Amino acid sequence: MINFCNEAQEGDGRVFMVFYAKNFYEPMENIKPERIAETHRFIDLVLSVSAESVYHGMQAEIWSCIGQGRSRIEGAGVSHTSMSVGDVLFDVDEDAWLYCDRIGWKRLD
Repeated sequence: MINFCNEAQEGDGRVFMVFYAKNFYEPMENIKPERIAETHRFIDLVLSVSAESVYHGMQAEIWSCIGQGRSRIEGAGVSHTSMSVGDVLFDVDEDAWLYCDRIGWKRLD
């Protein structure tokens, strides 16, 4: 589980499952929780205080600054190391699927 600079301690953070898009051009309307295995690949669990904080922490220069995430990315079959538009989070504590949009997060139903 990734915990960016110990930002959140057990009990006061939330657990997020990080999924990176296989195809950047997949329309948002095609991304459904029940189809995540078809459209996205699981990257890791993250302990963080918010979806915005996960986005910031999942930028390559932070979580893979010397390339340590490269094998995980290649193994998942995706081509990007930094979280981007089209990627998805599952907020385990809130039981909510979140889509990374151009500005902020949109809830997936």
